[in-house]
Amino acid sequence: GESMSFTTTDADGKQANVKMDGDEMVVTSEDGTTTFRAAGAGKMPADFPADVYVYAGASVVSSISSPAGINLALKSPDAAKDVVAKYAAEMKDKGWTAQSTMDMGEMAMLAFAKDNRTANVIVQFVDGATAINLTVATEQK
Repeated sequence: GESMSFTTTDADGKQANVKMDGDEMVVTSEDGTTTFRAAGAGKMPADFPADVYVYAGASVVSSISSPAGINLALKSPDAAKDVVAKYAAEMKDKGWTAQSTMDMGEMAMLAFAKDNRTANVIVQFVDGATAINLTVATEQK
């Protein structure tokens, strides 16, 4: 089938359990659980923070969830400048503080902060669509 599970052991003897099922791979170790979704898995991670804006109408290309944070790759038919403007407004409305914005023509980067988290958004026009890469990280203590 499309599923498999196995256990790995690194050079220090630390073990990790790996489960692959279709377009999803889950790695569980003493450090926590990391989930990779790829190849157009198309679904939002269940643990995605509710206070982070996800561009309306964008499709989910892939995602990675780990104890340190989450990354979401999206694709939209909308113009990159519209996506950037919407993120700037919506993240502010959700209580995030803008830390920086860089517009480099074909690519823009926005950085936000809230409590002990950061959110970084990279927007660029690629292959006829607007690619949105959204990373939310939690400061580790």
